[in-house]
Amino acid sequence: MKNLNNKVRILIVDDDIDDQIFIRKAIKDEHPNSEWISFYNGMQVLDYMLKKGVCEGSSHQDPHIIILDINMPNLSGFDVLKALKQHSFTNNICYA
Repeated sequence: MKNLNNKVRILIVDDDIDDQIFIRKAIKDEHPNSEWISFYNGMQVLDYMLKKGVCEGSSHQDPHIIILDINMPNLSGFDVLKALKQHSFTNNICYA
C-alpha cells in the first residue's frame, strides 16, 4: 500500500449492513478509488481468504486492509483474525 493513489482493496466483515455502509462512506472520501469486498459473517471471509468452500479454486488478489466486526454470530472478529494469522500470506494485511 505504498501509493494510496492506487486502488486500495478493503475487505469488510460485518453482519450489520448499516455499519458496512457507514464505514464505506467514511473511507470513500479519502480513498475514492478503493475496491470493496464485503462479507456478513466470519465463515464467508475465511472461505474467501483460504479459498475453501464455495470459493475453492477461485483466484483473487488479497486485500490490503481487513475491517472486522468483533461481535458476529458463529465466529467473532477475534476468531477470524486468529484463523487468518495462522497463514503467512496474511502477514502483510492490515487489520482493523
